[in-house]
Amino acid sequence: MTDLERELTTLCTTCGVCCNGVMFAYVEVAPDELRPETRRRLQVLDGEKRFTLPCRGHALEGCQVYEDRPHIC
Repeated sequence: MTDLERELTTLCTTCGVCCNGVMFAYVEVAPDELRPETRRRLQVLDGEKRFTLPCRGHALEGCQVYEDRPHIC
């Protein structure tokens, strides 16, 4: 991993602006990411392919689901 990749990963897992609902109201989830555990964890809306923000995977410590986040994230 390059220094830039490491820096961007750190920023991505800690900032939260994309995750807290300030910039976006919801996140589209790809059909192959709609596993039952993903639907429960991220509160994917019934009958839809999106979940509302703020994301339940983001905490004060940063992203708690970064390794298993939706592709768009």
